[in-house]
This record gives sequence, structure tokens and C-alpha cells, in this order.
Amino acid sequence: MTVAWVSLARSAGVAQVLLNGANSFVWIQPIGASELSSAHWEGNMVLPAGEILRAATTATGTVFLTISGFLLSVP
Repeated sequence: MTVAWVSLARSAGVAQVLLNGANSFVWIQPIGASELSSAHWEGNMVLPAGEILRAATTATGTVFLTISGFLLSVP
């Protein structure tokens, strides 16, 4: 996963990667004030079929999320 952000505020915040449910944090990344940056996480997660990953931020600005993976099939 790669999360990138553009923070427009004078105060810091966090970028969050979440599942569809409330308070289902997968990854939290600190964001500095007035910052353009990104962070990368590499690992394995197994999610139920139909699960949604989403990104959010507590800072004023924009957050972008890119995820790659594969579909695991069980015979």
C-alpha cells in the first residue's frame, strides 16, 4: 500500500487506511503541517470477499491510496 497526501493546514494530522467498518484502522501514518509526502507499507493481509479498504485524513487536504494484491482462491 502507498498512501500519499497534500496537507494544506498549519496543523499536523494523520492519514488513515481503514476497512469498511467504523474504527477499523489498518494503518495510521502521521502527516506534518503544510506537507506533500507519501509512505509505503509492504506486507500481507487476508480480507473477506467484498471488504473495502479506504483512506481518510484528519488534516485539511487530500489523501491518495494505491493498493496492489492478488485474489486468493481455495480449491
